[in-house]
Amino acid sequence: MDSRGFHMLDRRRFQWLVPCLLFLLLGCSSPAREPQPPAASDPGVPAAQALEPEAPPASHRLEFRMPADVVRANLKVRQPGQKWQLVDGQDRPLAEFKVQPDRVKVRDAQDRELFKVKSKLKGWELEDATGRRLLRARPNRGGWEIQDGAEAPLARIVERGGGLVLEDAQGRELTRAEAGSGEVLFHNPSGGEAAVLRGASDPAVAIWWMLPETDPLAQAGLVVFALEVR
Repeated sequence: MDSRGFHMLDRRRFQWLVPCLLFLLLGCSSPAREPQPPAASDPGVPAAQALEPEAPPASHRLEFRMPADVVRANLKVRQPGQKWQLVDGQDRPLAEFKVQPDRVKVRDAQDRELFKVKSKLKGWELEDATGRRLLRARPNRGGWEIQDGAEAPLARIVERGGGLVLEDAQGRELTRAEAGSGEVLFHNPSGGEAAVLRGASDPAVAIWWMLPETDPLAQAGLVVFALEVR
């Protein structure tokens, strides 16, 4: 074969080789395969594994002392915004209080309903388990006017001297409630200390624990009502 034949053969080989090289170059320069997204999790299982619900905050406690050095009762949160419990000085259960948007139900230690404190358009009413009205309270000049079940005057609560004064139906002072540091102090008409409620500092909450002619469990129910409903 002469030189001309060799040149033609080399040209054919070159023409065949060029497409092969281009094909190889294109294959190497093609974009990398995108990673596949992780398999979707089971829709029935949350992304973060469900944990045990957090425990409710430490029980809020109101301690009622009368006189100031003798614990008569403790009012404790059992379920925030829903349940309270009253226990005596030895932590024995006396009553439970179920909070609803417009009322508080009072049950004894045997789960028998005793009272209901119900919100009204003006004030509140205390009823017994049969629905009979025992007390009615109506706002009056920044305080309260309390009537018995027959709507006869029973007591009044008035603002005076930076605190609240509880008076009987004849206007005689029974007790004065004043805010302290994390407590409410009750003073008798002569100025002596009669009782103290620790764990609250609002006399408008505490004053109901001294309401005259009222069952102590109902008094505690009124305190819960003042805390949670009104």
